[in-house]
Amino acid sequence: MARTRTRPTRQDTIDQLLEGARQAFVERGFYGARVEDICAKVGLSRGAFYSAFGRKEDLFFALYDRMAIEVRDLFAGSLNGVARGQDPIDALFGNLAGHYPLGRDWYVLNAEFTLFAIRHADAARILGEKRHALRTMIAQHLDVALQRSGRQAVIAPELLARALVGLADAGLGQSLIEPDALGPATFIDTFMPPLVRALSIQVLSPEAESSRPSGDSLPPSPKIGSLPTEAAVPDRLLAVAQSAFIRDGYDNARLSDIAKLAGVSKGTIYDHAPSKAALFEAAVRASIERLAEATGTGLVDGAEWRPALEHFLIAHIRLHLSSEAVGVYRLVLSQKMNFPQLMQLYVDCLYREPAKTLQNWLEIQVLPDDHVLRRMDKAASMLMDMVLAEPLRQIALGGAPEPGDHEIRERVDEALDMFCGR
Repeated sequence: MARTRTRPTRQDTIDQLLEGARQAFVERGFYGARVEDICAKVGLSRGAFYSAFGRKEDLFFALYDRMAIEVRDLFAGSLNGVARGQDPIDALFGNLAGHYPLGRDWYVLNAEFTLFAIRHADAARILGEKRHALRTMIAQHLDVALQRSGRQAVIAPELLARALVGLADAGLGQSLIEPDALGPATFIDTFMPPLVRALSIQVLSPEAESSRPSGDSLPPSPKIGSLPTEAAVPDRLLAVAQSAFIRDGYDNARLSDIAKLAGVSKGTIYDHAPSKAALFEAAVRASIERLAEATGTGLVDGAEWRPALEHFLIAHIRLHLSSEAVGVYRLVLSQKMNFPQLMQLYVDCLYREPAKTLQNWLEIQVLPDDHVLRRMDKAASMLMDMVLAEPLRQIALGGAPEPGDHEIRERVDEALDMFCGR
């Protein structure tokens, strides 16, 4: 009976090369590690390397993507591990500190990424985009913890995420030099909860917020579950495709570039999405769903109406004016004739559902005297449009910069004054 020869798959080769790169870059640095060194670590040939990656830089950033997924999963697991009755902020960072797997390799590789990007403008752009995506994820999970505590950040979510990432990196670096004095996660457990509280304010009582139904860390939109997904695409490929389509637009984005950045072949893309259109739809759909999942309301029955509305509207405007949301808005608007289903999904998930939530809340609140709203559905839509329509149009279509915290709060205050007839 003939023996069956089992050959490694392309993904097996990529995984091996990523492991070889991790070892070689940590030992020799990016510049010191040659392709031969990377291949030798895992017993592969130079031919295997060039069949999977065109340049050492491509492997470098594919390794960063793999590391970023570890951080994403770490945050998601820590947030989902918050038990009812625990303080959400303390529990989130306590879980992070207790399950913090990042050590010397992460720190050395992160330093190599930074040095390489500082010396090369193109690399800086790519690394900046990847780090922005990672910070956006961290900011979304942090916002859930804040909402569960009845709190609201007083600085831009991404800026807060930057501070936390910097603090974690600094603590990890010091622990590697002085392991007897610090643990890898000491800064996370000790400094992050008070820092988050110092940079946020209490807008609802924790008791009121804790009365909300428990569930997933990022509350799902009821519109999402019933929508069919046309392409089952791996997360890493989706993330790269989302970035490419937002940066280049549908017409200019090339599958070959997406494949290279994702560390796969075009054939692998076609294994998951039969066409560029299918990949585009899957990528934009995933972005819309993720944005919809990040829309926490902060609207609690019986809460003081103005602070609750301020919290809701500020979170709403920040979400829609984030770089990812603006990019998705431009995409669905520019391709509404070719992909009308994506425009419908965008409107349903990111506009109609929040407006419906606001409408339902307004209908059971005690508003100021003589403030009678006959059509709560119209009132909810108009209030949201007052704070969002103009800045979104200016940023998405006119290239205006994202407004700062003070400008956002000022706009929300003015809208609520008009809403109340002042």
